[in-house]
Amino acid sequence: MRATSLITALHRTPLSQLVATQYQRTQQTLAPIAEERHLPVTIVEAANPIEQHIQHIVEQVHAVQGNTLIAGHSDTVPLIIKALGGPEIQAINEDDYSQLFILSLNDGQPASLIATRYGQE
Repeated sequence: MRATSLITALHRTPLSQLVATQYQRTQQTLAPIAEERHLPVTIVEAANPIEQHIQHIVEQVHAVQGNTLIAGHSDTVPLIIKALGGPEIQAINEDDYSQLFILSLNDGQPASLIATRYGQE
């Protein structure tokens, strides 16, 4: 149900790509919106060292024009936001699946971040 609610939460947001890891939960999170938008899910392997994984995510984001929706993990989302030029955020609890971060990258300007929630708690 929560994954389906992403469709409603992002109904006004055009998406160019969807990115998940090789783990089922991230792929299941993106499956409903991938089907609805007719977009493939790009898999970026979560591997050690974590810095390498984060760098691959950043490269994938910059490889495509437009908005990217990333289904990440509690330990990677703060690092991804920071690596893309966003602010440091508080640690995310492992059992918190409803956070949605909207990071706007502005050419030559600092990135802006909106932290919100989606789906039922």
